[in-house]
Amino acid sequence: MKSDPEQLDGRSYTITPVSTASGNGWWLRTFVDGDEVGYRVFLARTANRAESMAWWDGLTNDERTDCATYSISATEAYQRHLLDVAYAEAETTACAWMDATAFPALV
Repeated sequence: MKSDPEQLDGRSYTITPVSTASGNGWWLRTFVDGDEVGYRVFLARTANRAESMAWWDGLTNDERTDCATYSISATEAYQRHLLDVAYAEAETTACAWMDATAFPALV
C-alpha cells in the first residue's frame, strides 16, 4: 500500500485501503501540486467457492504454504489474491497517469 505519494513534475498519487458496502479494495487519488485532481476506487471482486477451489487447485504446494500463513481457507486466500489484483490495477493506472504527457482524468 502506498500512503506516501510518489512525485514527478508536481504530480503525485496515493493508494490507500477502502472498505465500502460494495466490498474492499483500494482508493487511488491523484494530485497536481498537492491539489487532488482525480480518484478511482478499485474494488476486489467477491470470491465464490467454486472459483476459489479452482484457483486453489492450480497453486503449487509452495504457493499453498505461502497462502496458509495469512489465510485459513481457500476462499479467504483467493479473496486476498483478488485484493492483490485490485491493488495491481490501481498501481498500473497510477503509473500510466504519472507517465502521461497530459493529465487524463481518472473519474
